Amino acid sequence: MTTYSSYIDRIKVKQEENYSDVCESAYVVFTRTDDDTNFSIGKDIALSVPNFDNFIQFNDLTQAQVIQWIESTQEYLDMKESVDTSYTNYFEEKNKIKTLVN
Repeated sequence: MTTYSSYIDRIKVKQEENYSDVCESAYVVFTRTDDDTNFSIGKDIALSVPNFDNFIQFNDLTQAQVIQWIESTQEYLDMKESVDTSYTNYFEEKNKIKTLVN
């Protein structure tokens, strides 16, 4: 069974208007798991300018909130395709390598 997961490894912040620690981008690690095999890729994804009417202080942010912000971006959607392609390519190459038995 194939499952996917992601987490935010780090966030780049900036000063904007009268707000400090405004999230500018998030480095996301995206993992594909098949049985006992994990394959991960990471990418820095830009975040859109926040709505300051609903601004959340950095110290109040959670992983789930940031994931929710980015999971509809094309960059995030491309990560799934990329991890699938990399996973397939890795195992295709791995299956081409054989060990001699004496």
